[in-house]
Amino acid sequence: SVFAQATGLGLRFHPDFNHTGGEDTELMLRAKRAHGIKLAGCPKACVTEKLRGNRRKLGHHLSRTMSMQLAGFRIAALHRKNDVIKTETPLAKMVFKRGLNSFLLGLKRLTIGLFQLPFSKHKAQGTLGLGLEHMARAAAVFAFLSGRFAERYGSADKD
Repeated sequence: SVFAQATGLGLRFHPDFNHTGGEDTELMLRAKRAHGIKLAGCPKACVTEKLRGNRRKLGHHLSRTMSMQLAGFRIAALHRKNDVIKTETPLAKMVFKRGLNSFLLGLKRLTIGLFQLPFSKHKAQGTLGLGLEHMARAAAVFAFLSGRFAERYGSADKD
């Protein structure tokens, strides 16, 4: 097993992601990048989740999208620091490039969505939603650069 300390790689979730999310993604990317473990998906798998209360609201979805992008930036920084990723591209350049790309895609989707609105409200809502998702990803750049990482899962030290 890749998790066994004595006979395997001893892979563990990185403690930096305990309360912010992204620990599963970081572990799988580290297994792939540092140890060459092949990852596979199951295209026919179907995952469902009941959304209740606040989790059904747009604000929650956009906050979660931003948190996932932020986790991706944090994983890239950690893997560069620990030589899991060997790249010449500076982290700041990668973060800026992804943020700018998300901003431009978001602007494009929002503009298209506004033009679709008079013709098809349903289609426009989907396009506007995608535009807002891209803008949330772009906003993650500022959170990353300012070092703000929201705790999403509480603290193990609390009762």
